[in-house]
Amino acid sequence: MSNKGNPTAIGAFIVGAILLLIASILVFSSDTLFSKNQKFIVVFTESINGLKVGAPIKLYGVQIGHVTEINVERDKENDRTLIPVVFEVNQVNISDYVNTKIKSWDTTEVDDLINSGLRMQLQLDSLLTGQLFIEALFLPHTSKKLYGHKTELKEIPSIPSNSDEIQKSIRNLLERSIGEDY
Repeated sequence: MSNKGNPTAIGAFIVGAILLLIASILVFSSDTLFSKNQKFIVVFTESINGLKVGAPIKLYGVQIGHVTEINVERDKENDRTLIPVVFEVNQVNISDYVNTKIKSWDTTEVDDLINSGLRMQLQLDSLLTGQLFIEALFLPHTSKKLYGHKTELKEIPSIPSNSDEIQKSIRNLLERSIGEDY
């Protein structure tokens, strides 16, 4: 006794499974599919040990984007290492923060923000894991140092991290103390 499957039921099952798969893909990837992301670049000259692709970009503690690419380059003219970090900003996350009708970080808006003191700084996300993130800060009294990175992306200035400043102070103190001993 052989029971043959109903072709209509099998077809409906396959179509239903495909529709369910498409719906789940749309639901779980809706953030990336339907959001308008703008890419920028920030160049660091300090160690970024602990910063990973996917690390958050935060503005006053609110995640507005994430790191998409990290590179290392040698600036032979100035004898230094440059670490360009490419990141995306989700326009939806900052739309109410921006004061323009466009509600996005376009080139003009970002220039205004940079002139108002927008700077990017490495911050420690977890002391236990050593993970870093990038904080967007408004520090109008800091210098606007751009490295003129050769890319079509808009560069946002960076400032040294607090830990880098502490390390430099300790290094200078040790160098002075060792120099006095000899």
